[in-house]
Amino acid sequence: MGLPLECFDLLRVDPVRDDGPSADYLAGLAQGRENAIREFDADQTVLRSDLLSAIGDLGFGYAEARRHLLRSLEPLLSQIAMTVVPTLLREGMAIELAQHLTNLAQDAANTPIKLVVNSANAGRLRPLLADIPGPPIIPDIDDSLGDGDAYWATPQAECALDLDSMVTGIRDALAAVIDDTYKGVQNG
Repeated sequence: MGLPLECFDLLRVDPVRDDGPSADYLAGLAQGRENAIREFDADQTVLRSDLLSAIGDLGFGYAEARRHLLRSLEPLLSQIAMTVVPTLLREGMAIELAQHLTNLAQDAANTPIKLVVNSANAGRLRPLLADIPGPPIIPDIDDSLGDGDAYWATPQAECALDLDSMVTGIRDALAAVIDDTYKGVQNG
């Protein structure tokens, strides 16, 4: 004889109903989620605060470095504005005048040009005047003109050159850069 086997066909088992997670589980899940979001927001707030502080420190360091650099350059820039620029402009005045006179000479073929400078500049200009082709240049001396001043005239036009005002403009521009930098750093 064989083993008796149990028959399961007759038994009907009701399937288990799955209504989803329980209310306690869902409440715990929601509470855990809220806690995680609060902790994340708190961490983000701390990170933002630290980042803003670091950026502020960098900005202050940049302003300090810029102010220090400009302060260290101020004597050099002042020396350039006081000595080098005027010297270069005065030495270049003869070349600049010769160029303008050449342009005038080309425009006014044989019209005489009257050139007025002070006596200090007249000596520098005389050798250059001889080399300019074209109309005759009539030199004139006016000691009321500054060392960096000159003007020339034809019957049709007149033109002036004022190197002293150019030097003053350069000095003012350099001073403004330095002053604005100090004001900007002091005012934030």
